[in-house]
Amino acid sequence: MTAKIAPRPTFLPEPLKTRTPEFHIPGQPGPKTTVSLRDEFTANRLTGSLSSLKTRLNEALHPGQQATITFDPQTGAARGPDGQPLIKVKRGDQSLYVDPNTNQYYVAKPQNPNIQYFRMPTQTEATGPYSLPPDVQFSNSYFTDADVRKLNWDVNHSPFSLGQLGDVFEAK
Repeated sequence: MTAKIAPRPTFLPEPLKTRTPEFHIPGQPGPKTTVSLRDEFTANRLTGSLSSLKTRLNEALHPGQQATITFDPQTGAARGPDGQPLIKVKRGDQSLYVDPNTNQYYVAKPQNPNIQYFRMPTQTEATGPYSLPPDVQFSNSYFTDADVRKLNWDVNHSPFSLGQLGDVFEAK
């Protein structure tokens, strides 16, 4: 009795799959951003510029219209009245939501501190839109959700903050 040897299996090489572009903030995969360095510097200056007395006076003299800011329950991303992605900026105990596509922002009404939220609210009332000050105007290109996530990160965790040397990079 002779044993038959099975033929060796042939493997066809599969084409290599390209990696999907990644969002380069640790822990947040997604599409690669196309934000310019100028817009990153602009996002870094938002908090200071929107906290100025001139900006607050402009808000008091020209009250905006009522608007509703909605939040994605999965990611917590803020969206404006027309569904556009917004950048969240903290000003003291207030939240401001900046639309980089139109260079406008909304001022959220303060939440009642006596209410305990067990989950994130899905919307908040705001007034606006107000025009951004001239020193923090974005490039008016189209910003995707990934771009706005990157700008949101730049507002609070700027790679350009170098302690006391940070003023070297500020445009006067």
